[in-house]
Amino acid sequence: ALRWDGARWVRVATDITGGFEDVWGTGASEVYASGPAGVARWDGTRWTLALRRGDGDPAITRLRGLDTRHLWAVGANTLQRWDGVQWTTTIFQVPHSPFADLWAADADRLWLVGASGLIARHAR
Repeated sequence: ALRWDGARWVRVATDITGGFEDVWGTGASEVYASGPAGVARWDGTRWTLALRRGDGDPAITRLRGLDTRHLWAVGANTLQRWDGVQWTTTIFQVPHSPFADLWAADADRLWLVGASGLIARHAR
């Protein structure tokens, strides 16, 4: 991983394998990145795995959040939600998955997009 120190890009060691595909954060010490291993969290000093991808789980391709208690990760037809304490999983049985991206309107409403024009609204 690379981190901007204000003057240049600095390489930061990480034990996370497979690289990262998306990133979201609230500031310099609260950054999340998704990739084949799951979701990693940067705390300002180091990367740790916040959500480990299990065998058979889809790769997490997109992250979106509002704050440190409202973070969503999507991969294929699976949505993972971080509430500041734990991750919960929702699996959607919809045509035209996998989901390609998502947007959080607020803590209770998400929009997800996928193949063939799929637009899905998820409300809690």
